[in-house]
Amino acid sequence: MNYSINKGNISVALLSIIALVFAIGGFGLGYLTLSNPSPEEVLHNMMASVSSLNSFSPSVSVKTETVSDKEKSTTSYNASIDLDISDPGNGQFRASLNSQGGSEELPLSINAQIILKDKIYYLKIDSGTSIGPFSLDSIADQWVKFDTQKASDKSAISSIGLVNIPTSTTLEITSQEMSQFRELIKNAFIFKDIVDLGKEEINGVKTYHYGFVPDDAALDLFTKESAKLLHSEYQPKSASTSEDLFSQARFEIWMGTKDYLPRKMTVAGLVKDTEKGNVSGSAVLTFSNFNSIPPIQAIADAKPIEEVLESLLNSLFSGFNTSSSNKQ
Repeated sequence: MNYSINKGNISVALLSIIALVFAIGGFGLGYLTLSNPSPEEVLHNMMASVSSLNSFSPSVSVKTETVSDKEKSTTSYNASIDLDISDPGNGQFRASLNSQGGSEELPLSINAQIILKDKIYYLKIDSGTSIGPFSLDSIADQWVKFDTQKASDKSAISSIGLVNIPTSTTLEITSQEMSQFRELIKNAFIFKDIVDLGKEEINGVKTYHYGFVPDDAALDLFTKESAKLLHSEYQPKSASTSEDLFSQARFEIWMGTKDYLPRKMTVAGLVKDTEKGNVSGSAVLTFSNFNSIPPIQAIADAKPIEEVLESLLNSLFSGFNTSSSNKQ
């Protein structure tokens, strides 16, 4: 049998093999690019995913330490929240709050639950809660309600100095304003100096893990625009204040590799000089129950604020008098 080799056939075969190699390599590179987006892409996707949420459950744990010439004090704050913003004009939330510490002059021990449902606040304080010398046991272990639309309730709250509790007007936003707010979140990018720290698993969810520094200018603009849409007061912070607070801070965030939703964020190294001394702090935030929070229910047997206000004032004055007597 006679075999002959045609140079043209060899050239075609080589070109086919080279093309196949490039095709496979290009597909592999494309796949790796798609499966490993840049940190900037992931963070943009996270903001878009967050903007579409109707409900979720954030939890936060904060620890602060204040050091002055006179004393050193530590305080911890913990909160677990269920937040529902599906109805723009009638936001709802449920929160459990705990705070311990304070200073020698003003020790702090707070355990409370707060619910907002249909523009009515419900508050329950656990026994043992106190602020300095003032015990709140006289109104503890019972639900108290405060109607944001009742003038008498607003007057009662104002009479004890709690003038910053939101009223119905500050809670109500239109569907259009909520849509604009979601769009604002979607397009916001408040991160810089991003560092890829690899992938980790949190509670069975694979996540991207990044370190970053907040972009002060972008964050200030986002806060300003958000305040307009949510009818809140905007208070710009000076560059020196932000630089002082974040100069040593380290931020880290973890986001799901499939849904891009945030699972955890930590802040360490917050430092600020105040009139009371040098304050340092750290915080851990976790997020769960995306669009699936437990139902938020009103408290049927809650007492109106007017009924418990007298007991509260008597308790406060009693604590004040006791404290004054002890000092004499």
